[in-house]
Amino acid sequence: MIEGILPFHGDTAKMTLQMILLGKIEYTYASPEAQSFINALLEPQPSKRLGSNLNDVKNHPVGMKSDTHP
Repeated sequence: MIEGILPFHGDTAKMTLQMILLGKIEYTYASPEAQSFINALLEPQPSKRLGSNLNDVKNHPVGMKSDTHP
């Protein structure tokens, strides 16, 4: 994990569930690029979500760029 803690945690189980449903993550250590990558993966609308197009994942600054994979 980038942050070293669970991505969603609240003071109570109910608060944690609310954070999950809202997709709210509190970042402390993640770079802006990593935050953008995670947020794009968690996009609620499937057509806008990173991963709906593999090239978008490969081309993201934190994506899986590799000279060995087309």
